[in-house]
Amino acid sequence: LIHWLESHKVELYDLEADLGETRDLSGDHPELTLELYEKLENWRNRVGALMPRPNPAYPVQAVDE
Repeated sequence: LIHWLESHKVELYDLEADLGETRDLSGDHPELTLELYEKLENWRNRVGALMPRPNPAYPVQAVDE
């Protein structure tokens, strides 16, 4: 499971079958993705993980997609 903090996107990969992380399985396995994300959030809360926050002094620039 990968949680991209900037976009809040979550991706899921089977590293035994896809070591290069080329196929995101989160859409195929939404229940497992949610279960793992909840475990990640619980762990973050349990250990008091510090999460990055936007720097108000840093100007945000639009990114063309």
